[in-house]
Amino acid sequence: MHRAIKGVAISVIVATSIALSSAALAQATSGQMIINNMMTGWGADSFAIQTYGYTPVNPANCPSSDYYQVDGIDGGYKTLYAAALIAYTNRTPVYIVVSNTDCRNTRPKIIGITLAK
Repeated sequence: MHRAIKGVAISVIVATSIALSSAALAQATSGQMIINNMMTGWGADSFAIQTYGYTPVNPANCPSSDYYQVDGIDGGYKTLYAAALIAYTNRTPVYIVVSNTDCRNTRPKIIGITLAK
């Protein structure tokens, strides 16, 4: 019985480690950029940003890389929107973190925004 519990515990630890390492690898960060254009979703809770200052990152090979996009169903949407608005309004340089595996409406999916100063 003790061996069975130990085996299950080890399996859970291994599965968790694999899941966490996959999540950590599922991202790419741009170089420092300025947001020069914001677009909100036509009737959808989404937004996209266009940047300049660095070549766009597109690790998921999305069909379009003219904008980075996120949808209202994505985790952290409101926080990302607030950060993007602040950066756009104040012309604050940003680093955009995008998914290595997912696209939103054919564009790289935003999963993080870092405001730089």
